[in-house]
Amino acid sequence: EIGVHLFEVLVESLDYLSVQQIDLVRNAYVLAKEAHVGQFRASGDPYIMHPVAVARIIAGMRLDHKSVMAGLLHDVVEDTDYSLKDIEQVFLFIDAAQKVIEIQKKFY
Repeated sequence: EIGVHLFEVLVESLDYLSVQQIDLVRNAYVLAKEAHVGQFRASGDPYIMHPVAVARIIAGMRLDHKSVMAGLLHDVVEDTDYSLKDIEQVFLFIDAAQKVIEIQKKFY
């Protein structure tokens, strides 16, 4: 399955994070993947490929796990029915939602 492969590729970039932090990134990946089900890029590729690519760039900069999570979640609020409040409730910390906002302001 493409989703399993995509997460495995991302994990290869996360060797500087702890196991607990990688688990949180995995949770963000699962939410992003579920939120983008049925969405496709203009190329026809599943939409989840874009957030994973963003997360890999962030991981390549060796930013913290919350930044990687924000990379995965950055289009969830914009392109799905999820709100920032939903993300806060799922992850139980406001920082993730704040990171999503910061990334959106920087890149959009």
